Amino acid sequence: MASIPPHVAARNCAVVGCSMAGSDTVSQHFERVGREADDVSWDWVRSLRMGVVGLCLSGPVSQLQHVCLERAFPGVSTGAVVAKWLRTAFLEELERGF
Repeated sequence: MASIPPHVAARNCAVVGCSMAGSDTVSQHFERVGREADDVSWDWVRSLRMGVVGLCLSGPVSQLQHVCLERAFPGVSTGAVVAKWLRTAFLEELERGF
């Protein structure tokens, strides 16, 4: 199986980073709804941090996980999809333990 082109991996990492930063921004909005009126500022450093973590850590890890699972269970048959799904669920449980 051919490796993923660098520009595709970079794009996927950027998407994960933007998704994490955007999700944090939305989360902060919902966190502010229940607060007092004097604390309504957006913590842009926190959102930036989440974006950097997504770009530099979560994005590459998820990309590597996807490549490894695709190599271990190639194709889109029902068995391959179920195997990838079960492995992903198992790896997520391992990550929660850390």
